[in-house]
Amino acid sequence: MAADSGDLHTAAVWRKLLRARGGYEKLLLTPLGGNLFRLENSSLLTGAFYRDVIRATETEFDALLFVEITERSCLVTSLWVLSPELIRSDAVQAILKQVKDVGGHWEHQLRGWLFVHTPPMRAKEIDEKIRPISALHRLVVKEADAAWLGQRRSESPQTGRGGPGVPTRLMRRR
Repeated sequence: MAADSGDLHTAAVWRKLLRARGGYEKLLLTPLGGNLFRLENSSLLTGAFYRDVIRATETEFDALLFVEITERSCLVTSLWVLSPELIRSDAVQAILKQVKDVGGHWEHQLRGWLFVHTPPMRAKEIDEKIRPISALHRLVVKEADAAWLGQRRSESPQTGRGGPGVPTRLMRRR
């Protein structure tokens, strides 16, 4: 795999990642050499997710400037919007333990964004376990938030009408 640094002693480090159009975030990155970095958590600004490999150039003040995603992770990524209380619930924590047990990973970012990264053979199974729980605790996300994720919807799947609602699961990428 091109993203494998081959050096098991290369440590992930927290780095500031800048976008050319403005904005930055701190991400945990593993340097792979040649301006390549593997993400150890998902980016909210670049469209790169856990274990994707990006190209970034060094800037002054020890920051990196995002250039491109060079390699996608083999994991399937789903983003769920759930209340923090629901994410901490025994039911969701049991599912997240299963995600880890099958070789996946999960991240809780912002107040209620739950990124779930699963091997392709288990993604549907995990999604089917989260869906009924999330259906009982739907949150309405502003259309602006959905557009920020590149997932603008002209019609709400819950209501079948146009409006600001978006599904609890905002995206899935493979």
